[in-house]
Amino acid sequence: MVEARNPHRTIGVDHTAQHLSDFTEYRRKLLTKTGIIREHAPAAARIRGAAPDRT
Repeated sequence: MVEARNPHRTIGVDHTAQHLSDFTEYRRKLLTKTGIIREHAPAAARIRGAAPDRT
């Protein structure tokens, strides 16, 4: 795979580890936000203008 926006001459172990670390942090933040939305699903649906859950 080639990163066209920011090409690198070589992909080393340290570089790969940094990308994985960055992705892990992003994933952690995303899962935290998802959990908050899940806890407050009715309010989140109202904010988005969604119909109330009828189940």
